[in-house]
Amino acid sequence: MAYLGMATRIVLGVSLAHTMLVAMTDPGRADAFLEKPAEGKIILLSTFDLADQYWTRDGRLVPIGAYSKFSLSTFTEYGVDANTTVIGRVEVGRLDDLAGVKAQGAGAIGVRRLLFESGALRVAAQALVSAGTGLEGIPLRSAGAALDLRLAIAQTFSLAQRSAFIEVSAGPRVVTGDGRGLRLDATFGLKPAEKWLLLLQSFNRFNEAGPFGDRARAHKLQASFVYDFTEKWSLIGGVFGTVSARAERRQQGMLAGVQRRF
Repeated sequence: MAYLGMATRIVLGVSLAHTMLVAMTDPGRADAFLEKPAEGKIILLSTFDLADQYWTRDGRLVPIGAYSKFSLSTFTEYGVDANTTVIGRVEVGRLDDLAGVKAQGAGAIGVRRLLFESGALRVAAQALVSAGTGLEGIPLRSAGAALDLRLAIAQTFSLAQRSAFIEVSAGPRVVTGDGRGLRLDATFGLKPAEKWLLLLQSFNRFNEAGPFGDRARAHKLQASFVYDFTEKWSLIGGVFGTVSARAERRQQGMLAGVQRRF
């Protein structure tokens, strides 16, 4: 997926650009990588986050004025062929801080391509182009466009006779008017029961433009679940929070949504 606090955003993971949310239906592979040809999924997600503290450049936490954000996002993935998945995202939101209330809106489109597969190990590359404000933490002062490039590696395995996987993705992100940063995300997924997927994710940003003018870094943890209540429909819920940062808000929040496979 990138920046907020109690009660937020995804993505978002993916990397998936995000930080996109990872869902696994085939226990042999992490389907954050590729959709089957002519199949896909749509995720409708609401996030809410708050922040009332700020990490200074030297690592001290200091109070800041009230900050909150509510957003609605749509994620789509579709399998073009066995090795290629196209991805898209649209987000609208409301940001409330000392500068007043602002409406935000953005969209993104990209592609994920399988590079290597050996048994339960998969390697993929992803490119995502986004435009607008709010999405993936694009600063308001920028021209509102970004290019996110990722290399992702996933390994599936069994843990206590349950299906599990680990995915790590990393790459540069270039934002017009704000230079280049680096993102490193990791996801651990576990299916404790047939209809449940539990996720623990880490989203990390380095040398990106911060909300107060300095180059920022931030490290966020997110815990979430995906529950399949029918063959096609799933519920999504989770919480997140910033655990360490520099020149960035201390954010905490929650997310909820539904997923539809097609």
